[in-house]
Amino acid sequence: MTKKITFLFFLLTAALGYSQACTGTSSDTVQGSFNYNYSFETIGGTNVKIIFEILDTFPGLVGQLQQPGGVFTNMTDTGGQTYEVTLAGQVDGTPLTFNFFGPFAGGQIAQTIEYNYTVGDTCTATPSEEDVTLSDLQVDGATITGFSPALTSYSISVGLGDPIPQITSVTTTEALATVGTITQASAVPGSASFDVTSEDTTITTTYTVNFILIGPAIAAPTPPNRAPADVISIYSDAYTDTTIDNFDFGLCSASPSVAEEIIAGNPTQHFLGQGCQGIDFQNNRIDASAFTHVHFDFYTDETNIIGKVFNIKLVDWAGNPTEAGSTGLEVIFNDGTSPALVAGTWVSIDVDISSLGGLVLGNLTRNDVAQLHITSNLSNAWYDNLYLHKNTTLGLQDVAALKVKVFPNPTQASWNIRTENVNMSSIKVFDVLGKNVLSLTPNKTDTVIDGSSLRSGLYFAQIKTDTGISSIKLIKN
Repeated sequence: MTKKITFLFFLLTAALGYSQACTGTSSDTVQGSFNYNYSFETIGGTNVKIIFEILDTFPGLVGQLQQPGGVFTNMTDTGGQTYEVTLAGQVDGTPLTFNFFGPFAGGQIAQTIEYNYTVGDTCTATPSEEDVTLSDLQVDGATITGFSPALTSYSISVGLGDPIPQITSVTTTEALATVGTITQASAVPGSASFDVTSEDTTITTTYTVNFILIGPAIAAPTPPNRAPADVISIYSDAYTDTTIDNFDFGLCSASPSVAEEIIAGNPTQHFLGQGCQGIDFQNNRIDASAFTHVHFDFYTDETNIIGKVFNIKLVDWAGNPTEAGSTGLEVIFNDGTSPALVAGTWVSIDVDISSLGGLVLGNLTRNDVAQLHITSNLSNAWYDNLYLHKNTTLGLQDVAALKVKVFPNPTQASWNIRTENVNMSSIKVFDVLGKNVLSLTPNKTDTVIDGSSLRSGLYFAQIKTDTGISSIKLIKN
């Protein structure tokens, strides 16, 4: 006996050949997977009983058998998405078409079975007592994205500071299959897993859900100490923020443009890739005429940043909140600026706006700034410490300005840290997950960080002095 199985999706046919097989699967870019088992067996000489068991969840299916000459016979729905029909007096080589109608975008899916019938032939599908597939898998009360009965491993992105996701529900396709103990993830990154054992205990399959960390692992660099009169803070818990009317007024999207997240204990804004964010303070306009610099700290985890930008624009409404054609001073930050936009680390941006002449679009008067606009083509970014200042105190988050020397870096064991005439009161070393792995209180201008007990990888050192805190990268080979 030979058989051939053909799938017709939306009236398009693709042929797959099988030899003595009783199971099949097909996938379509619109419908996803359509997995099934089928079996047939001889009953009473020339009668044939055919059973289709649909493994995916397609509620409301109707099955029909189409015989030569256009004769249609409804299949019996025996429950659990199983359909059967018995054919009498079959002869060799009779082609049969099985049509399943349901809530599909294209209408129908049709399966065609052709076989040369011989009395006594039997093909039995994999028995349900050996089924270890799932019909549903939920994390935090919702079906996992991309769920398919054919998949045993999934990955989910989790933001730093978010709760550790939990597997909350596992539903097996076969009700009598057994779900073992669920081992939940204890941290992010991390994994949760469980086993499913078939009803007859002959097959056990392990399912895994991997939780991947996104975003910065450590907080943005802490700004230096500055006199309150020398800072206008838009967003920074290091200074007192100016009064804001609306931190996200829907400049180019009705959806939220940002979300505040706590990173290593520090409030940080997550830019959600909506294209822009508008910050409005028309009722508390800023006189920025005496301020020389715009500062912010920035992070992105995107791997391809060529052509990407993150722009901040000070907008002047000239005393009229409804005035069209407002002008602004724009700080453009991309992969070609200095410092350059880079991925995977905090970048401190400090732009001398006084050197720009206070003019970009024509006639900005910096004593009447009413809004701040952020525009970007990045889909995922974070920022903190957004403020204007008079540059009256050294920005110690700039390692080059501190004249900090770190050597050797990378190292096999230890790093030498040296500053120029600035005592380091404390040094804390963090791993990429934000865990404090080393702490020192040197109280001098040079010291050694002993990294011999650390694993190979990337670390961050926060150096505290009398005037501020700086952050530097350390690499252990």
